[in-house]
Amino acid sequence: MTDNTQRYLLQSFGFIVGLFYGYLRPIQMMPMFLILGFLTGFAYFLIWIQLDGSNKKVKDFYLFVPTQMTFYFILGSSLSLAYQLSSAEYF
Repeated sequence: MTDNTQRYLLQSFGFIVGLFYGYLRPIQMMPMFLILGFLTGFAYFLIWIQLDGSNKKVKDFYLFVPTQMTFYFILGSSLSLAYQLSSAEYF
């Protein structure tokens, strides 16, 4: 399995877990957005600082894949949470 295929599978896994978690636990997901969003943004900032002036590639940085998994988890859970909140049962 190539690195790109493995990364895409892990991103998809994070997205699907986020979809289920946001759908099953919407009340717990709302405060988690603040923490996960801040940590993901800070991790992307650290990656950018490490890669800015060097000849390193993104795959050389060990936090890149978990950061992307967390980002896709946030995307999946926000989509399912938006679906839950737009339904009539919460109004």
